[in-house]
Amino acid sequence: MEKHPIVFVFQTHSEQIQGPKGTGVVNMHLIKPANHSDFEYKYFYVDVRGHQRIYLENADAASTKDSSSKGPFKLFGVSWG
Repeated sequence: MEKHPIVFVFQTHSEQIQGPKGTGVVNMHLIKPANHSDFEYKYFYVDVRGHQRIYLENADAASTKDSSSKGPFKLFGVSWG
């Protein structure tokens, strides 16, 4: 049986955002694994100067998440994960 390499198609996008308390940048990195029709979030995060990066989606952290965690992450009243 011949093994085929796994090929990923990826897409990265950044967008400047602004709110009443400041500005920041939203970044997303999507991947589409070989033989899949849809993209999946690899990273989706917000950077605001002077604050720690806020991850809305982090596939690396999700794959190593401890099953004894406190539950889904909540931000802006939305449960993520």
